[in-house]
Amino acid sequence: MGPNNVANNNSATWLAGHVGSRVRTELRDRLLVITLDNSPVNSLDSTTYQELFEVFSGLSSEHDLAAALLLADNRCFSAGQDRRDIPSSQSDMVTYLHSAANALVATTLCPIPLVVAVKSAAVGAGLILASCADVLVLDTEATLSLPERNFGVVAGYAHLSKWISPGGAAVATLTGEPINPRAFIHGGAIIVASAEVDVEAERLARSIAQNDSALTRSIKSEWLESRRAVARNYMAEIDNTITLGLVNFSLPMSPEK
Repeated sequence: MGPNNVANNNSATWLAGHVGSRVRTELRDRLLVITLDNSPVNSLDSTTYQELFEVFSGLSSEHDLAAALLLADNRCFSAGQDRRDIPSSQSDMVTYLHSAANALVATTLCPIPLVVAVKSAAVGAGLILASCADVLVLDTEATLSLPERNFGVVAGYAHLSKWISPGGAAVATLTGEPINPRAFIHGGAIIVASAEVDVEAERLARSIAQNDSALTRSIKSEWLESRRAVARNYMAEIDNTITLGLVNFSLPMSPEK
């Protein structure tokens, strides 16, 4: 059995409902619920990226699902990249960055409407993951930021500019400063109290999933060209990061720390 068959079999397992090491899925009629579960703060490591890639790449061949819902257990949606998981050698770093990017590209190109629920915080790669949403439900007090520049990573503008103004996306990418959740209203995000985030996101996802799957896939297909542009620009960000060769996740979060 070749590697493509293995990947397809893994995807089929996820789409039927599965508990992995960092991610779990549950099938509810035509809705696939995807839950991040990497205690305590759902940091993203190589295992998480692999599992997310398997889930979202598998959706391209699944015709019965009408919507997907991405949410998280534990203290926050995601604190971003797990700095302990970063390889030390440059060649391994390049492979790692491409693997992480492949997972986020697969999420960006999700072929069915994707609802994402963000409670407490979405930082760095966690915010990029959240920004892959078609429908984004945010905690009104959520901590949202892109501190990547502190570690020599150039990424995030492509995804953020879908949700906030281009100027706001530029400031967030260049400074790493927190973004007010209300800035995401510019792109149509729904802002609610923390206790209501998961409930509202599930309500919306269930409402979407009541549609025929062919209908929701057809609607989403009309948006995919803009999503492909985001994916291309994001991969360009990653390639630029690799070319610069400044990645160093051992650095402190900010000069003051």
